[in-house]
Amino acid sequence: MRKATSEAATSLSSSHPNRVLHTIQAEVLLSTYFFATGRFLQGKYHVANAVAIALSTGLHKIRSPAEGSLLDNSAMPIPRDSTEEGERILAAWAVFNLDKAWAAALDSNPNFVHLGQPTTTTIDTPWPMEMQEFEQVFK
Repeated sequence: MRKATSEAATSLSSSHPNRVLHTIQAEVLLSTYFFATGRFLQGKYHVANAVAIALSTGLHKIRSPAEGSLLDNSAMPIPRDSTEEGERILAAWAVFNLDKAWAAALDSNPNFVHLGQPTTTTIDTPWPMEMQEFEQVFK
């Protein structure tokens, strides 16, 4: 577990083109693991990291007509195809759902606040589909 948390902490500094998505996936997995093992402080830390990365890279604004949508972001360039976009959409909703689940389970405030908050945190990403549906979009 020490190696996994260490790698997650430094993964954004890598040069891999999918470093953001991979880091979010790692944070979601770590948070889920810590919740399942009753290590709530560590789990909340990792879900907060996932939310911060999702918000800072604009995953909550995929295909949004609003200003600030994910159009050209050096951390996450424009998706190459519908499958890559689908992975991002699925990641955005996984983070949102995990954050809400943690908040409900621990009777605490979620990190992903959306009601009565600035439009910068409003979720404007399409509902996820099955991965096969994303793959069929451009076939």
